[in-house]
Amino acid sequence: MGQQMFANIAPASTITAIEPLRSDSTMRRVRVGGKTIATVRAADMEAMELAVGLDWTEQLAQKVRRAVETHEARGAALRLLNRRAYSCGELIDRLARKGHSNQIAGNIAQELATAGLIDDEAYARAIARETVATKPASQEFLARKLRGRRIDDDLAQRIALETLADVDMVEAATQYARKRLHAMPTVSRTTATRRIAAALARRGFDADTIAATLGRLNQALLTDQPAT
Repeated sequence: MGQQMFANIAPASTITAIEPLRSDSTMRRVRVGGKTIATVRAADMEAMELAVGLDWTEQLAQKVRRAVETHEARGAALRLLNRRAYSCGELIDRLARKGHSNQIAGNIAQELATAGLIDDEAYARAIARETVATKPASQEFLARKLRGRRIDDDLAQRIALETLADVDMVEAATQYARKRLHAMPTVSRTTATRRIAAALARRGFDADTIAATLGRLNQALLTDQPAT
């Protein structure tokens, strides 16, 4: 029920009925002064100690309103998670954009994380693996991408470091550079080198790694080694 229904309840009213929904045994319909005021979870009803005959006060109305809003946010969160994984931070942002309060969104994200439906570490590892599966990337590039997915900075840095722990960054960058060079058969060597350097910089490689990579690439060309 909307805010207007809560406002229409006359003073000194009482809860006149609490009825289970036929369509969902976990939900209860609460009637006040003969009007259906809200549909809440049975667990929330018990936590608020709702009972027939209880006075409908403004304080109680606020509790029920919050329970309704929390239930709606929980449903929205589950629908989002049914489509793809989210980090806690991403889920909070999405719920906030749907009009839910940051506090309720945060509570729901924590609830779902506790239930194992959100796992920031597993999510971060999956993103990191996917990111480097086809193109190399620096540790800072990975960490920045994870932060962009609302992963905590410490966790982002750790996952990035662990993902690249056994990677020879110059070798990985060199293999990528050779593929880029092969894709530019009609471009001059100077232009190709400039483009490759820019591409490596966009993937977060520092100047020393880029220089070492271009050195290996040029040596391969001078010795007429295959560039693929």
